[in-house]
Amino acid sequence: MKPKLLVVAKGSSVLNKFEQRSMQEAINTKDFLEQTEAYEEVSIFQLLSSEGPLKEWVKLSDLEC
Repeated sequence: MKPKLLVVAKGSSVLNKFEQRSMQEAINTKDFLEQTEAYEEVSIFQLLSSEGPLKEWVKLSDLEC
């Protein structure tokens, strides 16, 4: 099972979530959104576990590629 990844972009009054299929896609999307300068913060989150309706997401720290 592939990891579930989300790129979350936060603006002054908006929060957008972009589901990604791979870490490379997540990094590319994060880089693109940061370059647009339309958002205050762009982060990548990964789903660690899911039991019933509860899900545990963790924010991945700055990635070095």
